[in-house]
Amino acid sequence: MRIEETVHDSWMILDIADDVTIDVEFGPLVDTIRSLLMKGTVKIALRFTTGSYLSTRAISPLVRCHSLMRDAGGVIALLGPNENIVDTMEQVGLDAFIPMYRSEKDLT
Repeated sequence: MRIEETVHDSWMILDIADDVTIDVEFGPLVDTIRSLLMKGTVKIALRFTTGSYLSTRAISPLVRCHSLMRDAGGVIALLGPNENIVDTMEQVGLDAFIPMYRSEKDLT
């Protein structure tokens, strides 16, 4: 999983450069979030490619990332999620815990 970091205001945006599918390993994402937390980053937005989807295998690592951020007093959000990701987040109830924003200007 290739991850590109960009700062926008008080947010660190993590652009996931590869399509997230059933075969993607989430270890690099969790490691990146842990590293950013150690550096004091408390607002992280994940931006997936338009071809990404969240399989059941992706839910657990996403919850783990949310827990890491919450326990450190931070927040993790999704930035510009595609329709499939929004639907999955709503179906499993993660939209109640992980905010989703359409664009960078919507990050609060």
